[in-house]
Amino acid sequence: MRPGPVVLVIVLLALAGVCVRMGLWQHARWVEKSASNARLEFMLRSGPESIADGAALRARRTDKVQLGGHFDLSRHLVLSREPEEGGVGVDVVTPFRMNDGTLVLVDRGWMPVDSAEAAHPERFTRADSTCIVALARPLAGGHSRLPWVRLEGDVLQRWSTLHVDPDTLAARWPDVANDVWLVALPECTADSLKRFAPQMPSPQTHLSYAVQWAIFTIAALGGVVVVVARERKRVA
Repeated sequence: MRPGPVVLVIVLLALAGVCVRMGLWQHARWVEKSASNARLEFMLRSGPESIADGAALRARRTDKVQLGGHFDLSRHLVLSREPEEGGVGVDVVTPFRMNDGTLVLVDRGWMPVDSAEAAHPERFTRADSTCIVALARPLAGGHSRLPWVRLEGDVLQRWSTLHVDPDTLAARWPDVANDVWLVALPECTADSLKRFAPQMPSPQTHLSYAVQWAIFTIAALGGVVVVVARERKRVA
């Protein structure tokens, strides 16, 4: 076989190998995300795990939990968010003091307001002890340290930002746990804020990509067959 076709065959085989690797990776992502969605769906149908203290919460920080305590009425954080259902508003995040004294952030739900300045979470916050049902989530530093903007108010601390990151939380509210937080579920009745069921990302995108990489692999191998067949025909 001439040098030119040999080089072309090597390139096509290398390309096919890359496509196989990418297809397997996308398939693995599809399996992983499907399993994660199945676990979340099962957990949402099941009853919550009762949590008594901060250590138990950290140990179960990917589960549906129920815990008692009361909200810290002196401070609130609002996160600007537009839900998939539409509308303009903010998520209300308030520190929650568990019965053992541990303070943890709770995303209590969504409030329809025109701006963060117009949000007054204190009007929806109960001063007495309450029980909340929520999903425990690790608080990871996936975003850069975003500034918290102090909102005008008489006594209450009201802050506004886009995402909660552990570094900024530790700097602003060092007494609040910065490795785990809670997202209140629709069955939580602590207040009248609107709560949405967790969104489950569709795994079908990864399956589609896996199919595309399989097609590219077949095309590359088909190119090898064509090149080899032409060279054999030329020699014959």
